Amino acid sequence: MIRASRLPSRTTSILALVATVTVGLLTWPLVAGRGYPLGRDLVFTPDQPFTPEGLGISHALPRAVPLDAVVAVLDSLVRGEVLARAGVIGGLLLAAWSAARASRKLSLPARVLCVGFSVWNPYVVERLALGQWALLLGYAACWGCLAVALDEAERRSARRVGPWLALGGLTPTGGLLAAGSAIALFGRAKGRRTVLLFSVLAQLPWLLPGLLSGTRGVLSDPRGVMAFASRTERPGGVVWSLLGLGGIWDRSSAPLSRSGILGHLTSALVLCALLGAVALLWSGPRRRLAVALPVACTAVLGFVLAAVSSVGWGERLLVELVNEVPGAGLLRDSQKWLAWFVVAAVLAVAWCVDVSLEWVGKHLPVLSMSAVSLCVVLPLVCLPDAHRVVWPTISPVSYPADFDAVAAMLDEPGGVVVTLPWRSYRRFTWGNAVTVYDPASRWFDTPVIGSDDLVVGGSTIAGEDPVSREVATALAGPEATWASRLLALGVTHVLVYLDDPEKVTRIPGATRVYNGASLALWTLGPARPGQVAEVGARWTTGARALALVDGVIGVILLGAPFKLRARRTRKGA
Repeated sequence: MIRASRLPSRTTSILALVATVTVGLLTWPLVAGRGYPLGRDLVFTPDQPFTPEGLGISHALPRAVPLDAVVAVLDSLVRGEVLARAGVIGGLLLAAWSAARASRKLSLPARVLCVGFSVWNPYVVERLALGQWALLLGYAACWGCLAVALDEAERRSARRVGPWLALGGLTPTGGLLAAGSAIALFGRAKGRRTVLLFSVLAQLPWLLPGLLSGTRGVLSDPRGVMAFASRTERPGGVVWSLLGLGGIWDRSSAPLSRSGILGHLTSALVLCALLGAVALLWSGPRRRLAVALPVACTAVLGFVLAAVSSVGWGERLLVELVNEVPGAGLLRDSQKWLAWFVVAAVLAVAWCVDVSLEWVGKHLPVLSMSAVSLCVVLPLVCLPDAHRVVWPTISPVSYPADFDAVAAMLDEPGGVVVTLPWRSYRRFTWGNAVTVYDPASRWFDTPVIGSDDLVVGGSTIAGEDPVSREVATALAGPEATWASRLLALGVTHVLVYLDDPEKVTRIPGATRVYNGASLALWTLGPARPGQVAEVGARWTTGARALALVDGVIGVILLGAPFKLRARRTRKGA
């Protein structure tokens, strides 16, 4: 077999090509089209405003923190159309290239398989179909931490995990995934204290607002535990589906092939690879355990967390936690923790393929090329219909001109906007054929209040935002009382989506100031003190301080490797 180390430049080019082609196929609508991706949780706008809410200064739990603030800052440098492609495509390329670095000691065909399988697998596909591109940045960060740990030179420089912790730390879940990987991988290394410090710093952007704001005592709806539990995709149970790197709770995000023979094939492949990896570790040199054991521990932890809410005692335990512990709702979407297991499974498959190809090359050389060809395309064979669930979500669209017109009218301080019809996800006639999170909050400088209840299957999961709950209570009354009750709460405008079948055509007591083809804007009157008026509070001292803290943390984590390099340069001089 040809080893990668003999042809470094050629190998690099081949792996880069494989990564580019794989990611390009999966995200083809973004590559080929113009506009903004708008589907499920994937929402980009031309210029997302930089507000205190993006830093977690609000009544809602800090979920997309500090992601929204970072996107808003970057939006001031490049338009959202470019930023969307950098975030979605760039995140997947980072995962693929980190997988190539993590598998550097394997043969070229095995590395090609590792690169392709790291992106083209059920976990990534199903999460991308949900529009959860930011979670996949945390997944990429896990690969990045592993690549650093497996590089003997970089392993001695623990600071090099700083940028990966910063990448994962854009969301709470991603931050915990990256931190778990880094702490486990460097738990016995010389720089373990640095890694621990960086891991803690990466959590502060979402921990601080959660602890210091009014959300610290907010509890999540325990019904979400069962609603977001991992699901079986085919006969064999939840564990068998999770072994196949799938099992997401949203059935519409699971490719149809997951329910048939190809789903069983993926589960069997991963199971055999894991057993084979254990056998190779057991019979090989003990030094391999230095990294293999931490990877295995995080993999087991991720698998257990993904499966625990699908069994009776586990569901009861999580329900109790969500009922009693603020912030425990972070554990409800259990399948997302499978990211640790996916990293270990992909690497195990690549390793076993490497050993198998070496054996075939020695004993059955006539089959070598056929075996290599099969391994290279194996991810596509196991999951041939990934595009069917991903493309509808990431396909870019053009916003109607009504959004610009309404944004210009709302460009005034002290207002608060409520969007109707009252729901968190909606389907637009000018958009894709999937529901999407309300984009208004990422369009207008004026604070926007919408429903934060989630409808999953036939059940409604109550949101945690008390402000949203107050507005919902006001809207539960007769339409004739809406204007007075909303105004008493401090709401100044109502934005109505006109392409919604349940649209509102009149609001007694309010004045319609804009009526377009897609949007209508009603004004209720000047801003007044009220229950939700403080949502419109602009930059306070606390918000500015938190922005400064987040900025300092970002500089520390992103600049850590360069600081080390500068020290080495001065020492060498």
